[in-house]
Amino acid sequence: MITIAFCSYKGGSCRTTTCYNTLPFLAKQLNATKHNPILVFDFDLDSMGLTNILDQKMSLQDKKIRKMYSARNLFCEDNAKRVQEIKNLENCESGYFQENYNKVGNQLGLEDDDSVLFCGVDESAPTITDEQYKQIESHSPLLSLIQTFAGFLAEDLPRAIVFDCASGIQMTTLLALDYTDKVVMCLRPTVQARIGTFSYLKSRLPERFKKSMVGSKKREVILLPTSVAGINVSPDDENREEAIAKLKKLRKKALGDINDSLIGGLKGYEREYGLPYSLNTEMIDPDENDIVGIPEIERFKWEEGLLYTMENITEQEKQLRNRYQKLSSIIMGE
Repeated sequence: MITIAFCSYKGGSCRTTTCYNTLPFLAKQLNATKHNPILVFDFDLDSMGLTNILDQKMSLQDKKIRKMYSARNLFCEDNAKRVQEIKNLENCESGYFQENYNKVGNQLGLEDDDSVLFCGVDESAPTITDEQYKQIESHSPLLSLIQTFAGFLAEDLPRAIVFDCASGIQMTTLLALDYTDKVVMCLRPTVQARIGTFSYLKSRLPERFKKSMVGSKKREVILLPTSVAGINVSPDDENREEAIAKLKKLRKKALGDINDSLIGGLKGYEREYGLPYSLNTEMIDPDENDIVGIPEIERFKWEEGLLYTMENITEQEKQLRNRYQKLSSIIMGE
């Protein structure tokens, strides 16, 4: 079983969209099935982005399940339903996966609806209190859930657990990072994102990893520029060539800064102080079409599910799909 967290130092970094569109490829590469599914948790309890996307096609019964087994309840020790679920897991009761989670495989373009199971956020649930946050650090149902899975035989395990985390250093994100093998760190290639992500990876993430480190386990952080703008200029622009040249210069500078300041700075920090994770930068390298990270596609800005719900996608959209597939392969170490 592999645990994966999609993170970002701030909101608006396409973290949820990236998580959503990588899931189908992860399910295929992991050969997820009804018996060995991928479990996905929406841990952005305030914005509940993944819940909003997947909620569009959920039945009333699905929503009822989500209300009883909201992701929020994994952070509150006093939730009777979640405690009972973990007891059922310990006893390996038949159908425990399917009873407590929403089936979303079909929404992701997969034939087996049970291959991806989702635990979303109940919007009517109260905000987590300060007192409950204090409890989170010492113990929570999430800890019990992970420990229970650790005791399973391989044939009974989920293939993966995926966390769509809240931005920054919210407690739900920090707790998820305690159990994560792979972190996909999303950032837009802007000045504020480059600086903020460097700080996050240099200090915030190491602080948490060192605190939660078990033995010699070392995590992997996959650096992922998102919404990387293309070189698009109107054909009617009188100074089209000059405009294209300026855009290329800006793009080169931004990507160069990611390589020099962000990646170079972290490597320097690694040599001097050490980091409790390895940094994967494969998504920074341009592919054969000179595409870096996750490209910005105009039509895709309006609906995240185009890649899986529409038959006629453009060549650019096919390239975007290939980038999500590459990200999935990197996560799997292939």
